[in-house]
Amino acid sequence: MDKERLLAIDDLLAQGPRPPLLPPPDERRRLREIWGITIEEVASALGQEPDAMAEWEAGRITAGPADTYAYLRLLSGMRERMPLAYEPDWAALRPPSPSAVHASHISNGLANKESVLVGVKAAHRGAAWTAEAREYLRERFLAGDDIAQLAQALGRSEKSLRWQLWHLNLAPRPASDACPSALAPEPPSPKAYTVEEKRKNHPNAYVRWTPEDEARLADRCAEGASLDELSGEFGRNLGAIASRLIKIGAAGRALEEAENYGG
Repeated sequence: MDKERLLAIDDLLAQGPRPPLLPPPDERRRLREIWGITIEEVASALGQEPDAMAEWEAGRITAGPADTYAYLRLLSGMRERMPLAYEPDWAALRPPSPSAVHASHISNGLANKESVLVGVKAAHRGAAWTAEAREYLRERFLAGDDIAQLAQALGRSEKSLRWQLWHLNLAPRPASDACPSALAPEPPSPKAYTVEEKRKNHPNAYVRWTPEDEARLADRCAEGASLDELSGEFGRNLGAIASRLIKIGAAGRALEEAENYGG
């Protein structure tokens, strides 16, 4: 082998391994959702912040070779172990039909349902979701109640319910409800950016939240601050503020905006 080719080979080896090619963003999200895990669980496994992991999954930021190889290993493992045709056993998830229950028992059940609503219906627009309200939503959704009925019963918007169902792993992410026309052109892929570029507009982007930050965020939300105002005050983008408000169960005007954000 001549000297020129040896030098070229040595040069490639000296550069080290390049980051592998990850699946497209839609495939990354599809694998995670079918596997039944949350973005927070993926972030924890890969040692990332949930907000940063969401941006990475969407293809809007990149990572170094070591992190990318770890992410590829997770995605490949899910794809290899996934059944060829995955479909939940919906019949097993739903309780017995009311028609199989005695009429007097149904009557008592309806009365109990009305009394339960007193404890789970939102006291005002933008009120924080309680554990009881989430459990009621889960049970009634699996029992077959539609979104419109549940929204009226719980005093919430339909969009707010869809976000909660997504967090409960019972429905797809609200933004994926609307499918673009098959004739519409594919939107251009979002430009990838680095964390440093993101911090030019949002100084605290992907910085870990502290308990003090979360407490101050909840207080400002309760005082009536808007999502835009909180974004400016905390130096984070709207998506990061919205997801954190929902996670900590804040109450106030900004929470309603957070539940509708991106829908």
